[in-house]
Amino acid sequence: MPKNLGKAGARNAGLDYASGEYIGFLDSDDWLDLNFFDELYKIAVGSSADIVKGGMKNADANSDVFYDISLNHKIKKNKAYFTTQFCTAIYKASFIRDNGLKFPLGILIGADVVFLQRAVFYTDNIELFNDVYYYYNNNPFSMISSLTAEKQNSWLNAIETALDFLNNQQKIDENFYKIQYREHFNALLSLVNRINLESQKKKIAIAAIEKFNLCKCKKDCINQRISKILQKQDVDIFLSEFGNAKSFTDTFVPEIIIDSNILQTKKLYLFGAGRTSVKFLEQIKKNGWVLTAFLSTDESQKEFQGYPVLKLETVINNRMRDFFIIIASRIYAFEMQVILENAGLKEGMDFFGY
Repeated sequence: MPKNLGKAGARNAGLDYASGEYIGFLDSDDWLDLNFFDELYKIAVGSSADIVKGGMKNADANSDVFYDISLNHKIKKNKAYFTTQFCTAIYKASFIRDNGLKFPLGILIGADVVFLQRAVFYTDNIELFNDVYYYYNNNPFSMISSLTAEKQNSWLNAIETALDFLNNQQKIDENFYKIQYREHFNALLSLVNRINLESQKKKIAIAAIEKFNLCKCKKDCINQRISKILQKQDVDIFLSEFGNAKSFTDTFVPEIIIDSNILQTKKLYLFGAGRTSVKFLEQIKKNGWVLTAFLSTDESQKEFQGYPVLKLETVINNRMRDFFIIIASRIYAFEMQVILENAGLKEGMDFFGY
């Protein structure tokens, strides 16, 4: 390239040069199963799908342990959950070109979020395959807190662009809007404790208040506690609640607070089986508590960290209520809390939330 246009420019150039029937993407520090593209292409040929998505595992730079972080079980329920993991899929070249899909050049980091949102919005022809994996290299040195202000602003721009796209559609499926707005708005909130500079935090706070005001379904898209704070329309109040951490790692998971008497009569479960739940498990062991099992909405997952993984319904439908659940996901905490509250459970008495 005559000028560095970032990933977006490089990917757009690749799209212009590519002559294949389907196109895949691989970031420079990640890797794949050797048969990854082969298996996805077989499905693509058989189904003529616009998008075929495989699985994803997190490869922690400090460990040989890989965590399955695939979104496939959620995407199977609604395509709107496909907001990240864009590299885990192949895309029909004619579909990309017919819909004018490109990576926006003004966004150095996060252009894939914009590309993926458009791709998912314009098709219902998505196939999922769970038996091959893309390995995401979770490099702590690439954390957003260590990026330049320009790149941090770019990340914020990507999320704002995704939210604006939802609000600007004349015709949009209600569930698609709710899920996507919730996913991207939660990503926006997560930036507050992933960035160190106070000036940058204020930009995020201003953006959060603006996008809260524009949201068409606040009750279904935004956590009630967060809504009460944002309703005050005050940046300083917002930051006092969300911006006290020195870095993202300081608030990767909160301290678990449970009434000491609860666990004497109730079994303990972790709702979620991924990177965040490992951090919660460390707290559980440190406190001397006994974990019974992990809970998941993914029926294919049977074991995690040496513990069984049970279907969520098998526990929350127990009329005895002899359980206490810790929500163990930073990204999907709000969604999980809604599920538990809809089941008649009360925070503090039956579960611990963020």
